[in-house]
Amino acid sequence: MLKLRRIEGDNVRHKLLCFLTLVSITLTMTVKAASCSYTEQAQLNKIAGAVNVSYDVKEETLDPSLSLDNVSITNYYLELVIMNLSPEIYLNISNDLSGAGQINNMIINYSDTNNGESRMRWDSNEKIAKFTIDVMSSASTSCPNDKITVKTFIMPKENEYFYYSICSGSNHKYCKQFIDFEEPSENELSKALGLDGDDSEEEQTITNESKVSLTFIKSPIFIGATVGVIIVISIIVIISRRKNTKNRGNKKNEF
Repeated sequence: MLKLRRIEGDNVRHKLLCFLTLVSITLTMTVKAASCSYTEQAQLNKIAGAVNVSYDVKEETLDPSLSLDNVSITNYYLELVIMNLSPEIYLNISNDLSGAGQINNMIINYSDTNNGESRMRWDSNEKIAKFTIDVMSSASTSCPNDKITVKTFIMPKENEYFYYSICSGSNHKYCKQFIDFEEPSENELSKALGLDGDDSEEEQTITNESKVSLTFIKSPIFIGATVGVIIVISIIVIISRRKNTKNRGNKKNEF
């Protein structure tokens, strides 16, 4: 009976020792698989830092049948452009627009790109969008799925003032086609273009002088003086005509 208990106790200790050994090996393998060396980590940081995010403005001609006047319409949209993606990393992209299905919670691998370049259409031009781009280590590294860095990017919105006649030919920031800030009021726009526009100082001076002249012409003093001069001239003309008529009558009496 005592021998039997010793055998059972030895079996339990043996099983426990085997279990602990297996757990130790598993943990060791996991740590080694998820760990990058200092050199590899430095290389991943360099690769992640080279990723460039920007946007391009694109245009397309819509089908004339889509318009009420049956004329061609030019539509503008944006493309999110990502450059320098490499096999060692992948991207997890999201944005802060609620309900925006485009380019949200999207994963971009190197295999999804054209030699490291990715272009994605963006049609939500009515609002400014903030993109968060997590740069992750890929399965080809010793530490897959590690977050290397986070990049943020602001996608602008279309500026309605760009199509106003007051903005025609202007390079003022309020007149850009796409902006990453909220539009000012129309009053602020007019004031900004008058004070901070692209017109030269000479042109601005001429404009100011014209405004002063117009103000003077509209003043009561100028209007009164003008009316007075007209009245005096009219009286002189009337007197001159009467004198001429009287002189003609005298000449007839002489004959």
